[in-house]
Amino acid sequence: MNGTQRTFIYVIWLLSFAAQAQLPAHPLTFQAWRETQVNDATTQMFKISARISQLRSTKNSAAGLKESAQANLPSARVKTTDSDPVSLAEKDLRRAKESLETANNLELSDYVNIYLPTLEAQPDALQRLIEKMQKEDLGEILKVLLTKNTRLDTKRNPPVISGLSPSN
Repeated sequence: MNGTQRTFIYVIWLLSFAAQAQLPAHPLTFQAWRETQVNDATTQMFKISARISQLRSTKNSAAGLKESAQANLPSARVKTTDSDPVSLAEKDLRRAKESLETANNLELSDYVNIYLPTLEAQPDALQRLIEKMQKEDLGEILKVLLTKNTRLDTKRNPPVISGLSPSN
């Protein structure tokens, strides 16, 4: 996962955190969380596309009026800058497309690292989530957690890790 994707995941995490802070009674399974992220990214992309269409139509109608009045002025030949609202909206659209691509590629480890920590202070919501999930899904989450913690803790806690080996 490259840096841009990580940035988008953190943005998604922040949005997810804000959404979950409002609805702690409805914890999401991995599939539901992923679908929510994809839907949010898709909605954002469509909103920006609509904004671009609106800006272009407004710009074209306004340009038609100004064109006849300013056709011979030197300022009419100046190239538009990045402060152009359409240009800025197009940049937003590119970011929204990247965000949608990232949301489509979310994995269980992202769910464990991004979404589940938002439920840490809500044991009731976490309990409801556990009751809602299938054993296979819980097993996969446990594998991700163990892999994550083993990679982080092997240098800090070598006796614990070596105590778990079959040679003892």
